[in-house]
Amino acid sequence: MGLLGRILAVVCLVPLAVTGCAAAPELRALTGREEAELHDAEQFLVRDCMARHGFRLWITTYDRRAEPERFPYVIDDIDWASRHGYGTELRRNADARADSNKVYFDGLPAEGRKAAVAALNGTGPGRVETVPPAGGLLSRYDNGCTSQTWRELYGDLAAWYRASKIAEALPGLWRGRVVTDPAFTAAVARWSGCMKEAGLPYESPAAARAAISAPDAGAGGDGEIRTAVAEATCAGRTGLAATARELDRSRQADVRAEYREGLETRLRLQLAALPRAGAAVKNAQR
Repeated sequence: MGLLGRILAVVCLVPLAVTGCAAAPELRALTGREEAELHDAEQFLVRDCMARHGFRLWITTYDRRAEPERFPYVIDDIDWASRHGYGTELRRNADARADSNKVYFDGLPAEGRKAAVAALNGTGPGRVETVPPAGGLLSRYDNGCTSQTWRELYGDLAAWYRASKIAEALPGLWRGRVVTDPAFTAAVARWSGCMKEAGLPYESPAAARAAISAPDAGAGGDGEIRTAVAEATCAGRTGLAATARELDRSRQADVRAEYREGLETRLRLQLAALPRAGAAVKNAQR
């Protein structure tokens, strides 16, 4: 069980549209099914809201571990690499599914497209704002189908927006610490030597991926498979895979501890939203 699942004391950090703290659920980690249900509920509610405005929206499927997130540092699964290479074809298929909404929006006349974007994202003077971990200012309209859905599910739109932006930013923070750690850079140097012995002179996994994804690289073919398999093989032989996993666990724990309050707030709002999410999904499937 992770850090949040071990917390014993439950306090009201965020005022919801209820009286007192009695109704707040005990803080615990979400299950995979619950994560999927929250995602699906958001999708259905936004879709139905857009339909009331006269527009269509296609549902995107829930993927707890999307392909770009599967191997953030180095491919370390030889079997996966032998079947998918760097996942080029998987990403193409995912992009094609996601592209339905873009094609639809792009196909609307100018005024219709403007109205659809306003219906989805909101308009007017009212906004919610937050300063993310990396700094700067993020904001969005406090109306429109997306904000309306978040308010309906999570109760406190401003609190949800702040907490969700914190959670979204944290992987980039801890991964940045991983790739600059001396233990990681030393392991990458060993990995690079292994790749050169295999006839693939890449200085880092990032360089290999950039080369494979170049427009003239012929991504998706035998060359991609060969390079990905070599990457995974060398990741195991040189200890890069093990080093990356250990550093990721350590740096993730550090970052999550630094932003614990925001993560707890997000989790508390998600747990409280589960009954509403279940009802929304059930209603959409009738």
